[in-house]
Amino acid sequence: MEEIGELIGKGFAVWQRNLNLCIPYIFSSLAAMLIFMAFAMAMLVFAFPQMERYWKLFLSLEGLGEVGAADEIYAQMVASLMDLDWQSYMPIFILILGMILLLSLAGSYFNAGAIGMARQALEEGRSAISSLWSAGRRHFWNMFLLNLLIGLIVMAGVIFLLPGIEQIVVNPPDYQQYTEGMGLILAGGAIFIIYALLLSIIFSPAPYALVLEGLGPVAAVKAGIEFSSTTSSMY
Repeated sequence: MEEIGELIGKGFAVWQRNLNLCIPYIFSSLAAMLIFMAFAMAMLVFAFPQMERYWKLFLSLEGLGEVGAADEIYAQMVASLMDLDWQSYMPIFILILGMILLLSLAGSYFNAGAIGMARQALEEGRSAISSLWSAGRRHFWNMFLLNLLIGLIVMAGVIFLLPGIEQIVVNPPDYQQYTEGMGLILAGGAIFIIYALLLSIIFSPAPYALVLEGLGPVAAVKAGIEFSSTTSSMY
């Protein structure tokens, strides 16, 4: 088995010959910025149409001498938001969910494409941008489902926070119970972080198994667990 230093050296040598391996991550960052900006503008236009009047008032202010007027406008804006009922917030929730969905799909596409380019670089010595598009098209949906599955498994760790939340919310308000509940939440949060880190290590091979072996999401998760357990047993 190769040493870690040898693997890092070989990986760096491959990267030197294929600097275009960074392109999928650049495209992914640009796509995320564009999606976020588009949804932010849509949220301002469609979800908060009543904010247009306050925005125009802010733009009409000049200099630092009108700080008091700006504070008054801000207070009115916050008060108008607080007066909205839950139905008025539904467009916001829908836009946020749509943004998360598109960000996940774009990230899955470029992640699959990056793995496809890396595979070509290892097998042929050189990687081409065409591998990004071909691997992204073939595997982006399964990559999205894989990320969703792993995310659900990680979020199951929220159960570690429930005892503290129950201590604070369910029981009558009491300083001692509040203190104990906050302690349980902090302890549960620490356990949740450790749980999430361990799962991220265990499932880290899964995306590569999905693209390189052409596996489905569930099979990729199983392959990731098997690989991680085999590697840990070696050490």
